[in-house]
Amino acid sequence: MKTANLRDLIAWQWKVYANAHQDRRNLLIHIVAVPLFGAGALSLLVGLFSLAWPLAVVGLLGMMIGFALQGFGHRYEHNTPPPFAGRGEFFTRILTEQFVIFPRFFLSGAWLQSLRAPSRT
Repeated sequence: MKTANLRDLIAWQWKVYANAHQDRRNLLIHIVAVPLFGAGALSLLVGLFSLAWPLAVVGLLGMMIGFALQGFGHRYEHNTPPPFAGRGEFFTRILTEQFVIFPRFFLSGAWLQSLRAPSRT
């Protein structure tokens, strides 16, 4: 999905997000993995700006583990996210999901609603 701007990307991701996040196992993985990714990103930035290289490495590892866990969780889904149009869209969509879409999904109650829905597996 090639989008013209960030606002369009966020609207589009929000529209398709719940469809690709219905499996309970994936939802439970995401509730741990997305905050791990976010904490890793924060640690990476703090480590880079303060020249604390061990913290930066730990942050990068946290991001990688959080991302890998989410990929693992998506294997349980019947509806997979749409494919990426390229490397730039990959990074934009991943960062948007981590810092905008999933927090909104969780805080809106949609995460809990999906978790409580009848099993689709």
